[in-house]
Amino acid sequence: MGILFPCFRFALSKNANQGIMMSDAESIRKGAKVFMTIVYSVLAFLFGSVFSSFAQLVADRLDRNESIGGRSRCESCGSTLCLVDVIPIFGYLFSLGRCRICGKPIPLRHLLTELIGGLLFAAEYLIFGWSWELAVGLITIVVMLSVSLSDIATKTVHDRVWLFGWVPLILIRVIDGTFLRYGLSAAVLFGLLYLLAFFGERIMKKEALGGGDVKLGLFIGFVLTWDQGLLALFLAALGGFLSGMIGKRKGKELPFVPFLFAGVLIAHAAGREIIAWYLGLLGG
Repeated sequence: MGILFPCFRFALSKNANQGIMMSDAESIRKGAKVFMTIVYSVLAFLFGSVFSSFAQLVADRLDRNESIGGRSRCESCGSTLCLVDVIPIFGYLFSLGRCRICGKPIPLRHLLTELIGGLLFAAEYLIFGWSWELAVGLITIVVMLSVSLSDIATKTVHDRVWLFGWVPLILIRVIDGTFLRYGLSAAVLFGLLYLLAFFGERIMKKEALGGGDVKLGLFIGFVLTWDQGLLALFLAALGGFLSGMIGKRKGKELPFVPFLFAGVLIAHAAGREIIAWYLGLLGG
């Protein structure tokens, strides 16, 4: 017994030390995972601010029938901007929101667009991680953001913008083997929007949906499945209706694409969960 007891105590101590070491290793792995998630989220935010700034540039220049190429200029005096001026977020803060040449204010929408784009990119990464759906989400943000800005400014949807994003979406769906599913979704959403525009115009005696809004169904269909697409349209219509009530009292006509953008983002991120919840309510 005198010999066995020290051996037993040594074995317990050894197992305890091994357990502590394993616990420490697990903690280190978890800490490293959290750290890398933070790093990737920050990088996603930075890339998002860059691409959203580009989306703003595309929208502004297409609205003015200008070439997308060339140096950026001040909207007030037309002077060419320096490199530091066009760095997303930092450029606006560095210049205190004013042109360094003429001193006139730079529109706040540039800063807000870059912040929103960065936050949306980071959110997409946190939701989808490194996956094809992350690529789909990022393409959707850039395209729908640019189209929304044009719709807000000029009530115009530039086909070349969503067509530019449509091609990589189709390639992604071919690669992940879901082309037929999303092709069907695109046909359903385009057909539904066309019917809404057709009958809406005859009922209200004015244009209910623009042709650009209808054609966006082809793009959205390769982002969302048909049921998620219906959810996105419902959310967009609900948001547009509620905001339209306020806009009507102020005598303003609100663009539809920004609400569609919000509906698509929500449906892409949580559409399956929302639909399952709703069907559960019906089943209960």
